[in-house]
Amino acid sequence: MTGLTPEIVTASFVVCPRCSFFLSGYKLIQTDFTDAVAKSDDGWLDLTWSHETRRLVLKTYGYRIDEATIHHEGLCRECQRVFVFGTTEEEIKSSFFRIEVVPG
Repeated sequence: MTGLTPEIVTASFVVCPRCSFFLSGYKLIQTDFTDAVAKSDDGWLDLTWSHETRRLVLKTYGYRIDEATIHHEGLCRECQRVFVFGTTEEEIKSSFFRIEVVPG
């Protein structure tokens, strides 16, 4: 998926109340949304993982991703948008969080 803009990505999230809530919250707690969109070329957004993002995932989708979690795949119950969290056992700083731009 090439040619993504922040407006196109936002429009794809707005169709779902849960995902719209997630993206709005993410934009408030992180400042890298525009950069994430610019770097996305495969239909996924690579977003910053933090304590705040962890809480936002819980509030939005109901998935608790504990500090000890190494891998988790989740799904929006309304639009079926997939997201993936992963980390290495050695270093929590290598955690990643990806979410589909357009639900499958």
